[in-house]
Amino acid sequence: MKKLILDLDNTLLNTSIQEPLKEYIKKSKDRKEKQQLWKEVYKLIPYCNPYEGIEELFTYIRSNNIPTVIVSNNCNTLIK
Repeated sequence: MKKLILDLDNTLLNTSIQEPLKEYIKKSKDRKEKQQLWKEVYKLIPYCNPYEGIEELFTYIRSNNIPTVIVSNNCNTLIK
């Protein structure tokens, strides 16, 4: 049986709103600052919208019982 693996970030959802913080995190050398900034990145998840056609894609996936996995580098708890 074939399975579908999809990436959440900038594939299914437009997560560009998070990018400035993610870039700053990459440059930061302070561990505590990074942890706090990641919390801020996670807070932005509700403001990330699906790209055009994604809802129709999932309607098709569900109606055809296609096993699907969504991967992300964002916090799993917040994504669910």
